[in-house]
Amino acid sequence: SIPFAEAHPATRVTALDYARVLDVARHFARACGVEGQFTFRAGDLRRGSLGRAGFDVVILGHICHSEGAAGTRQLFRKAHRALRLGGRMLVAEMCPDEERLGQDGGAHALLFALNMLVHTERGGTFTVPEYRQWATAAGFQRFRAIDTRPARILSFQK
Repeated sequence: SIPFAEAHPATRVTALDYARVLDVARHFARACGVEGQFTFRAGDLRRGSLGRAGFDVVILGHICHSEGAAGTRQLFRKAHRALRLGGRMLVAEMCPDEERLGQDGGAHALLFALNMLVHTERGGTFTVPEYRQWATAAGFQRFRAIDTRPARILSFQK
């Protein structure tokens, strides 16, 4: 969200995360000169609401891998409700290739999936078709993938 705020001074950002994480976010927003464009909201995105039709963009930056498939589907539904008509959900994640063979730059995502298996209760990495299916089920209409290896940026429009 910082690059958006830097590029467009009228941008207003609501950052939702745990308080300790927001301390880090506040530090970087201040260092980049955009802290005044931010509202910092401490909370748990699993439990809290994002509201209805209040945002143009919802960014899920490297969050889905810790939430698992069911948690990600729930986040997508929350994001869809929170967006205004025409709004976008941006998902930044490491995505393995569809067959999970480590091809096409997907080996890093598979190694990261192993890390999630060992260190989380429900985390993992998911393929682009999985994300697209979940977003479509949540009500998103348009889809675009941007390859930024090792991660991908997935854009879903309401």
